[in-house]
Amino acid sequence: MNALDIASWYFDAWNRRDANALVSIFAQAGAYSDPTTQSKLMSLSDEAMEEIRQKSRETAYEMLKMEGFIGLVTARIGDRAITISAWEHPDDPRQLMKGEAHGAAIQRFFAGASASSAYPSVWAPERINTLWARCNACLKMNNSETSVGVCACGARLPEPAPHW
Repeated sequence: MNALDIASWYFDAWNRRDANALVSIFAQAGAYSDPTTQSKLMSLSDEAMEEIRQKSRETAYEMLKMEGFIGLVTARIGDRAITISAWEHPDDPRQLMKGEAHGAAIQRFFAGASASSAYPSVWAPERINTLWARCNACLKMNNSETSVGVCACGARLPEPAPHW
């Protein structure tokens, strides 16, 4: 295949919105530059992704012992690894800076040995909507703020979970 064939294949796949065909064009651990966005997308090797998973696991075990830690969600979307942790107070994640596993992961990141970018941040809720609780007797949903723990059918509502 010559460069023109590859470009035609790419544009055809793009126009069909065929993500699998688009991905198949690129080499493992390759880089894609887009002059319109002036940025580079890097593909991580399977080994790099596995290292990120392992460092995340080690950090998660550390987090279980930290004050104010509520929970953790991790996901991988293509080459993007996403971590969302929930804490009781916006200052609680600062404990991570003293954690051995998190410290090792940060060192690997800044040494260029793992991810190509990161967007660490702390988000505070703008609005938290009503917690709805299902009645075990009649199966109707109840507004936990206005029901005072009792369903309209008279049954006691289950205790709501303390956090999400």
